Order: sequence, then structure tokens, then C-alpha cells
Amino acid sequence: MIADPDPGSGNAAPARLVHRTATRLRLQLMAPPDTETARVLADSIARIDGVSRARVRPRTASVIVDTLLPSGTVLDALRDGGLIALQPVAHPPPVGKMIDLGLLQADMAIGKQTDGALDFRTILGLLLLIAAGGQVLRGKIAGPALTLVTSAYSVLAPRR
Repeated sequence: MIADPDPGSGNAAPARLVHRTATRLRLQLMAPPDTETARVLADSIARIDGVSRARVRPRTASVIVDTLLPSGTVLDALRDGGLIALQPVAHPPPVGKMIDLGLLQADMAIGKQTDGALDFRTILGLLLLIAAGGQVLRGKIAGPALTLVTSAYSVLAPRR
């Protein structure tokens, strides 16, 4: 919780910058404030030069600041005035790396459960072959079945 949101008190509210436009800021407080603290923080922010309106929503720990000046200038004033202590935003890892990690974990889990008899590629290839068999039974040999068989081959073929 925020102890004292008064400027100069040294108890700046820790927050992350969520969104910024030319005349608007949205911050996420690290801890949700109680109703009275939210009101005091909103009033303190509203007194900063260049702020037209400030809202603090205790339920979502969100701070929305509408500005008359450029939002970067107001953000600096909030920080310099001791109202907000900006926390660094953690960037998520690249999607490709997360997919690679997930596939590696799945492959390891399959290998562990089958004592190394199967791996992810083998299971994927077998599923493609089963799907191709289903298409053959439906009479769709030329299109879907052939495509599934070639996909299964590309997954199951030894890598060079």
C-alpha cells in the first residue's frame, strides 16, 4: 500500500508506465491503494502543472492522468515531485524463443514418459499419418491425404 502520497514526503508510489499518448498517461501502481489514499494521490497529481484531470482507481490500481502539456513533461514532474517512482518494465522474451522452449519441454516430457522410445517429431508424424488414413477412408486421396502424407514424411525423415 502507498503510505503517504504527498509531494516531498519521500514515499513515492511505485508504478509502471502502461500507456502514454501525447496528452494522456496510464500508470499501474505496484500495490492497490485504499480508497482514501487513492483520493489523496489523485488530488496530489491534479495539483501538478499541466494536469487537467487525474483519476486513481483502487480496484485496478490504475492511475489515469489527462494532461494539457506533453505527457512526457508531466511524467517527469510526477517523478521529480516524488509522487510516482517509475519501475522498469520487464520485456517478455521473443515469441520464437518461447515456442522453442515449449517444444523442447514437450519433447523432454514425451521422452521421459516413454523411456526415450518416442519424441515430439515422431508423435507429430504419426498423427499426420493417422489423419491421412482418415482422409483416405473418406475418399479424399488426391488433396488432403497426399498433403498429410508429405507433411508426415517431412517431419519423420532423417535430418541431414
